Amino acid sequence: MVNLTRLKTRLAPSQRPTATAAFVVPSFVFEIQPDFVAGATLDASSRRVKRMGAAGLEPNSLVAHPSRSNVSNAAALRQGIRAVREAVGNGEGRTGLLVSDGVVRVAVLPFESVPGSHAELDSLVRWRMKENLPFPPEEARLTYQISKGGPAGSEALVLAAKSSVLSEYEAALEGPPSRLILPATAALLPLLPQQKSTAQLLVNVCSGWITSVVVWENRVTFWRTREMLETELQDQFRVVATETARVVASVRDHLQVELPQVWVCVRPPVAEELVSEVARAVGQEVRLLLPAPETAASLPASERITFQRLGTALAGLLMNSG
Repeated sequence: MVNLTRLKTRLAPSQRPTATAAFVVPSFVFEIQPDFVAGATLDASSRRVKRMGAAGLEPNSLVAHPSRSNVSNAAALRQGIRAVREAVGNGEGRTGLLVSDGVVRVAVLPFESVPGSHAELDSLVRWRMKENLPFPPEEARLTYQISKGGPAGSEALVLAAKSSVLSEYEAALEGPPSRLILPATAALLPLLPQQKSTAQLLVNVCSGWITSVVVWENRVTFWRTREMLETELQDQFRVVATETARVVASVRDHLQVELPQVWVCVRPPVAEELVSEVARAVGQEVRLLLPAPETAASLPASERITFQRLGTALAGLLMNSG
């Protein structure tokens, strides 16, 4: 599985921009997407979800975008958050926040050499990331993970979000600042099985966004996020299948990598026909990425159903613990 423990959590606010903080699984997590709010208390020691809740959002209350205001109906968003809080409780200790992939810009950057100084490395990553940002780099909160073994020697998986956009989400939470903020797809990565000398493709479909991630052993080598404007179910199936086939072909042509394993995560879940259509488009087996059943074993029946619909990213955070 992809290990997130080396991510430096600077998507969360810090008084010292160059401070480094190891990834720690939070005890309470909110996920805020354009059409739902979910929340859960997590037990990292047993890798179990202790409580799970969710609430729908009124249409257009929140529109995910990397560089402009996301929250258009703050009252509706706060109402959804409070409903989840009342159902689940605040939990104790660290708090985490998962946001739509559409909020965060992600890139895989090659490095021939990596500076030994944290401050120099931070400055270099920020400078290299600026061409991927639709806003000035000094307005970004950054988090990154350095991996060895790329074509240039080392690679950095870099996540960047506009500080003012993340501040809207934090204000809506009406509580202490989140210690960890990630796009939802990043939280899914630890669910991928560990593979040696084999690449895997994860396609995450959630709330109007499609993210495709290629993982080679324990390194992310490709990441692409695009908006899905189609509203009819069959049109969405077609777009997801076409995008997946395009990524498979691009990775084969440009990275010279085959993808024998393709995983799809869809939240909220839709008809199994989607997986079949993607499989036809890529000409190979496609599997649903699902959390282990024991992750939700202690939940009441109603909360277990909510977890099955919306909790896969939370399960990924738990798999990164221990």
